[in-house]
Amino acid sequence: MLKIANVEYLGQFKVNSGLLRVSDPCYDKSIWCTGTIADVKNGTWEAYMKLDPSGNRVSELLTFHKDTTAKLIRNDRWDEQNIDIGVESGQCGIFDNSSYPDGDVGVADESDSFYGKCRQATESDFGGVIDFGTISNSGYGNGSYLCYTMEDRDGITAVKIVFIEKEDEDDDEVEELNYDFDDDNKDYYNYDDDY
Repeated sequence: MLKIANVEYLGQFKVNSGLLRVSDPCYDKSIWCTGTIADVKNGTWEAYMKLDPSGNRVSELLTFHKDTTAKLIRNDRWDEQNIDIGVESGQCGIFDNSSYPDGDVGVADESDSFYGKCRQATESDFGGVIDFGTISNSGYGNGSYLCYTMEDRDGITAVKIVFIEKEDEDDDEVEELNYDFDDDNKDYYNYDDDY
């Protein structure tokens, strides 16, 4: 397991196809707002998630091949992928493409369906893993998100989805409100005047 600051370890999953699918699990493979990443290292991958400063939202879902070096991670050279990841169910994941369902993904309340397993992984916590992928809640919920990769000489060795950008986290801070009233004696919470 990698030691990465400010992230929570979710578990491991297997990749056998050399392709990762990035998708909301409610979508089948034909939906346009999903994507695949090729030249991915097969084997065991580790999943992590990063929460926003409030600890109430997932800001990033990250996966690393188990052989990813600390040096590569420290270099922090992520390449943006040309994938527009759409989210409709408030969650998104990174999965081995060959194990992702080709047709029907099931429904959320079917615990033995693909979609049901993904929903279970995010219900009790913000994220988790299934046998062939990782899943987490998607920041502020539904929307469109960016995906990034890192690679070494053997191929893609790290993938992340960014749900909340750093500047979005800063915007989330509550500003202190300063009211400048002309009438200091007026009770603005219990008034009879019409405005």
